[in-house]
Amino acid sequence: MTDFDAIAAAADAAIDGVVGESLRIEPMADGGYTGAGASDPDRPVRTVVGTFRSTPTEPSRFGGQSNERLPGLSRVMARETVAHLSAAVAGSLGYRLRKGDRVVRVDKAGEPAFEVAFSEPTDLGDLFIHLVT
Repeated sequence: MTDFDAIAAAADAAIDGVVGESLRIEPMADGGYTGAGASDPDRPVRTVVGTFRSTPTEPSRFGGQSNERLPGLSRVMARETVAHLSAAVAGSLGYRLRKGDRVVRVDKAGEPAFEVAFSEPTDLGDLFIHLVT
């Protein structure tokens, strides 16, 4: 392990210790055409610590044109929801996340489960998981 890797791992552990939360990763089997998947028996459910971010965003319309130029358009608001797993945590999963897997915020009772839209590993080994409800 290089000095940089050691410092990055220490920083990730500090961030997870302050703002991290328990996330339950529930792998789902492909539901085929119907999309109604069941739990994937080949990939176990894991509870890990990661960070969670949900920020408002306004998707661009027709190349970013505003409502003033095109009367009748509605303003659309959305949220970008992303979970982040450090390299150590992502490596401990033992499998790759797939579209349709579920992520549950364990400490937030009553909040809906999120579905993985896609995940992005970085060159440092950590993982950004883009989520939808």
